[in-house]
Amino acid sequence: MLVNRKTNMKNVIFITNEAVASHCGAMEADTISKNGRSLKSHMSKINSFLICIIIFVICGFYSCGDPTIVSVCEVLSTKMFDVRIDDVNLTNSGLVLRVTYINTDNESRYLLGTGELFFERDGKEYTFDNDDDYAPTPLEVYTDALNPFSTITFRVRFKVPKELYSASCYYIPARYDNDDYRIFLGTLASPVSCGVFPGDYKDAIEDAVKFYISYANVHINTMLNNDDKDRKIYELNEMREVSEEVWATIEQSNAFELILNEWLTTKRRPHYINYASPMLKWYRELKISLSDFKEVESSTKRKTWSFKESNNDIEFIFEYTVEDNTFSIIPVVDSLEDYILSHISSD
Repeated sequence: MLVNRKTNMKNVIFITNEAVASHCGAMEADTISKNGRSLKSHMSKINSFLICIIIFVICGFYSCGDPTIVSVCEVLSTKMFDVRIDDVNLTNSGLVLRVTYINTDNESRYLLGTGELFFERDGKEYTFDNDDDYAPTPLEVYTDALNPFSTITFRVRFKVPKELYSASCYYIPARYDNDDYRIFLGTLASPVSCGVFPGDYKDAIEDAVKFYISYANVHINTMLNNDDKDRKIYELNEMREVSEEVWATIEQSNAFELILNEWLTTKRRPHYINYASPMLKWYRELKISLSDFKEVESSTKRKTWSFKESNNDIEFIFEYTVEDNTFSIIPVVDSLEDYILSHISSD
């Protein structure tokens, strides 16, 4: 268009005097028309420039690009908070989330709410507010400011229709919208988890359960069949404690079985053979049955479940430490002692 305008002006400039004399009126009108179009073009450019400036300013305060998205148990860093979802639990009464906020700003900030759920299904978007009637959500989430470096963790519930269970689901942090930040929850039919559940450690759990029940059975036999009971029980307990320390250094899921085999061949503690041999026999013959896992503690630092070995009615604890990604499996002391005493007294 700029080239055409230059071409037209060239034609006007090199027109002959005769043409000027004969077409004066027409040329004047034509020149005015061209100047008008030029003015409109300049104004259009100015308007476009102003619009760009306005968009740039708006984007300085709001997100105009793609939202920042993380998954469950990952930290979402916003302009004011670090946000993390530690647990996703679909119950009969709704979707319950455990959410943690840390104020990373240099002044106190209000959450002004608990965040929202955002769904995408078949090209449509759906947004849900939380359930205000859910008692575990603390009032200070709505009323109190969070100081710099301070943390608040709370549970929030959302009532979601079953029609959206198969839709992609996101948590939108408080004070933001879906164009800014999101935490991906998966679908409610198959929510994303932190990857921490006792069932994922089934082989290691069975290995530990067999070890401790075998220990208990050898403890019982030692109490019933030996004269030098105190010394032998002391050595048996020492072997168990050392085995627990070694277990923490072995990655294989059958660590306790490997340790018992090691005691049969090691020359460092030859007296352990007296206990490792019958324990390994018990270990290999035991038929165990584990109950369902019941969560008894869930925090940002650790998660704990209890369960029972049903055939012998011994309770165990599975504990997962979030920070260093380690776990432990131990019997509940009272439960193990009750098992031992019940067999000693009955005989």
